[in-house]
Amino acid sequence: MAYKVCMVDTGSWMKITDIDPLSGNWARALNSGRGGSLTLQAGDDGDLGQVIRSTTWPLETVVVVESDSRIEFAGFVTTTKYSWVTRQVTLTLNDIWWIFAKRFLLDNRTSLLTNSQLDWENIDARMMAKRAIEFGTNGGSSPEYELPIVLPPDSTGPLKRTVYGYDMETIQDVLDDAIESENGIDLDFRPRWAADGSLEWVMETNANKTRFLEWDLDAEDHNVTDFDFTVEGQGIGNIVYGLGEGSEVDMKVHAAKTPESVYLALERSVSFKDVKNTDTLRRRTLGEMVPTNGAIRQISMTINGDQRPGVQDLHLGSTVKWRADNDPWLLAGWSGEWELLEYSGSMTDSEVKLEFQGREGD
Repeated sequence: MAYKVCMVDTGSWMKITDIDPLSGNWARALNSGRGGSLTLQAGDDGDLGQVIRSTTWPLETVVVVESDSRIEFAGFVTTTKYSWVTRQVTLTLNDIWWIFAKRFLLDNRTSLLTNSQLDWENIDARMMAKRAIEFGTNGGSSPEYELPIVLPPDSTGPLKRTVYGYDMETIQDVLDDAIESENGIDLDFRPRWAADGSLEWVMETNANKTRFLEWDLDAEDHNVTDFDFTVEGQGIGNIVYGLGEGSEVDMKVHAAKTPESVYLALERSVSFKDVKNTDTLRRRTLGEMVPTNGAIRQISMTINGDQRPGVQDLHLGSTVKWRADNDPWLLAGWSGEWELLEYSGSMTDSEVKLEFQGREGD
């Protein structure tokens, strides 16, 4: 498999030129941002081809990595470093989540921003995320805020969310709320080529849970080259205290305890200093408790992305299973259901590393 790598102009979102990296890496993750890097080598004549200073300047270019016309990664150039001795240019890349962490949700971007207030009612977690993206990437009032993101249809729910200007909340803050709250969602922003050839991202929520990836580790033709099983207990917290707005005796607090926990009591507190609403505080606290109420089981698997299932079959949030009947540690038969959380690769070879976390069973 040979990845194609190209550069896209952030002014038009159209391709500028194809490039041939000396080396590079990339990664994509569910519910959070990832990045990568790329190194270009000048030829014997000192020429970098079409790659010149203007196409490697931070934030003016996106590096796109694709396999068979499917985009695997799209990263904004955020740092450019040139080495005079080696004649190499190294780019640091960050995906679109990096932008989300640098956009405040304000309807007044002046010294009066403390008066800003956004009210969203009758929404569910997906709509909470959609409203944040919709407002934070709308170029109607100022073109530099516009991002080409395809959003899902509207939906309704029992939630209410208010964003106050004086809290200086970012798009990322509200996305985290939608992800981490009770009955939260999984989020992915999948890059792709639009019909007109421009780059765009598709907002997906819980979209890939019905996609299955399976590996039989006893088969002769499996493409797994490494497999690590980790059980992590240091982060367990089966009693969680959510600390909201206020101080001392006036602080809002919600206490959550894992029912019938098999572990010794392990307490932790989480600060939500800007949360004023008691129901929001309850949801956030319960959401924080779920991922730490027991030991976390994680699998790290490396595959040859040229074979099947390969890089073309990978979708964040997919359900993963494997079979191992003759292993001293892994349970015999097909495993329980796991979730693909992250995958990463090199721009110059076919090896792909996968990370998944357990949904049920081993």
